[in-house]
Amino acid sequence: STGGGGLGTPATRWALTAAWALGVLSDAVGGSVGVPYWNELLARPFGLIGALVLTTRGDQALRPGRAAIVAASAVLSATGALMSGAPLTQTWSFYFGSYLTALLIPRGNPRSGLVGGSLIVLLGGFWAHTHGVSVALAFDLLAFPLLALVIGATWRWFLGRIVVRELTHTREVERAAMAAEIAEASIAAIHAELAEIGADVGEILHAIGDGHWLDDEFATEISVVEASVRDRIRSPHLRDASLSAAIERARRRGVGVLVLGSSSHA
Repeated sequence: STGGGGLGTPATRWALTAAWALGVLSDAVGGSVGVPYWNELLARPFGLIGALVLTTRGDQALRPGRAAIVAASAVLSATGALMSGAPLTQTWSFYFGSYLTALLIPRGNPRSGLVGGSLIVLLGGFWAHTHGVSVALAFDLLAFPLLALVIGATWRWFLGRIVVRELTHTREVERAAMAAEIAEASIAAIHAELAEIGADVGEILHAIGDGHWLDDEFATEISVVEASVRDRIRSPHLRDASLSAAIERARRRGVGVLVLGSSSHA
């Protein structure tokens, strides 16, 4: 999941609210708010509502109901701008609605964003057709909402790529850590095994090093210890204490014992 695209934060809410307020101020200075453009003035609150709901705090996508509110608010904001009669070069709410629908895509609600953005484009195209505006003005009107949707989709795609890379890196780190733990455990097990073997054969090796007389009893002791080491290597999981003691007694009596078993638990 790409989460909420970083849009569910107080900073984003303040930024969008400030952009909305500056848009209102710009239209007021440009004379597109007030008589005779009351539709534009009435549509303004929908843009603010959409911005506030879009920036609901959280790092996940909006719930479907909230996403629908944002899309509907954006469409109403854009519709108010088209129906106001104010010059499109002076009214800003049409483009602000396009902002909101485009931002729904990285927020994690691409369906609502695309539906709302497409409705705004269709409404803009219908308005341009019915009012017989020039091709240049129609292009200026529709280019921004279309470009906003492309940017929103690109943003969402980049977020997805980043998340995939982060997840891949995290898995690689986890696998490396697991391999290191296994290697460390294996080394510890080998050291423990060598320590046990050293304890078994240490006395015999010291005796040989000291020049102990190789009589029958000492030869038997060497043979028993050597066979015990071979048993440990050949059949490490047949190390039951009572079984090992019984095998050792048999070998001291001169009985040949061959221990066969799997080298692993499998």
